[in-house]
Amino acid sequence: MVVTFVACLLIVWCAADSSAKVTAVWAANASDFETTQALAVSPDGKHFIFGGDSNSAVGLTATGVWLWNDSYVDVQAEIEGPFVFANSDVVGALAPNSGTAQTLWGIDVTNGNITWSTFDDGSLDQTAFTGIDGAFYSGCVSATGLVRVEAATGKITWKVSYSDFVNAVEVDRRRPNVFAAIGASAASYTRQTGARIWRNQNLPIQPWSIVYDNTTDLVFYSGSNDPTGTQLEYTTVFAYHPQNGKVAWVKNITPAQNATLLAVEGTLVFTDSSTDTPTISAYDALTGASLWSYQAAPVTSNSLAAVGPGPISGTVVFSETLQELVLVNASTGKVLQNVSFPMDYGQINSQPVAVRSPSPMVLVASQSDSEHIWVTAWAGW
Repeated sequence: MVVTFVACLLIVWCAADSSAKVTAVWAANASDFETTQALAVSPDGKHFIFGGDSNSAVGLTATGVWLWNDSYVDVQAEIEGPFVFANSDVVGALAPNSGTAQTLWGIDVTNGNITWSTFDDGSLDQTAFTGIDGAFYSGCVSATGLVRVEAATGKITWKVSYSDFVNAVEVDRRRPNVFAAIGASAASYTRQTGARIWRNQNLPIQPWSIVYDNTTDLVFYSGSNDPTGTQLEYTTVFAYHPQNGKVAWVKNITPAQNATLLAVEGTLVFTDSSTDTPTISAYDALTGASLWSYQAAPVTSNSLAAVGPGPISGTVVFSETLQELVLVNASTGKVLQNVSFPMDYGQINSQPVAVRSPSPMVLVASQSDSEHIWVTAWAGW
């Protein structure tokens, strides 16, 4: 498949707040892309990686300059799950090997070349996959366990085996540790060796999500009282002290807001898109106290994209009705910006990705027809 990628400058659209203008500073169009697989930004904010269909990816600079466009059809594998950066030079992507098995690719962000590939017989898992400081950490879905993969070489340096599945992984931003949700337990390990620091077992839930909040220095495990997801009554959140695994607080949230969990500088933000009236609700990360709730306009399909950290401190950004970008103060719920998305670029079909450095910006992928995907960059927040 030949993919054409074109970048161009855009005009200015005004936000609902007349005191500020949000500018779409550039747009890039990928023809012959039928879907959006992933959109990610390097830690230094200098490179954007965009995946379309399931076997192609594009690399862009922060100013929308097209660096490379690679189709990975020749390796007979399709990209699955998110792009994850272990540093600003290498991005990781998981692709099927055979059956349900997964291979981890190390992709050079400057040219799109696959520099190495790693296959673990336990099958790496895109739902439990993260990276930091030159290494990737992934759960395994068959021969259950947690592995560390070096970003420079693709070498697996350690593996911890379990008798249950790893449902989620997250990194400690203050300490060289990695958190894991293993079956009905929460645990922490050293990133360098995989040595266990603590593990809390026999939880009343099976956590599917972990987030760490650097402001409060707490780590949060959330999960359902019904692991099958067929009879959800509530979501339970356990807040732990990351040093020793001691419980800070526990909270049941009803109705079951099990879609996404996000930590934003002292605030926990939940997104529930399971009904025709999507809801965002926020809680004090230090105490679990309820702060605010935002109910989106009624819809007939999932039109509330997952909420992400905003481009400026203390904010979250999301898309509503697939045609609006909304910026909200994370601690108060006040809508700071509401930007209409141009019809020319179709409907938003990915979580907005924020860049805070070197300047605040939000990237959005949208689809204008069955063969054209747009990536637009918005500034002026």
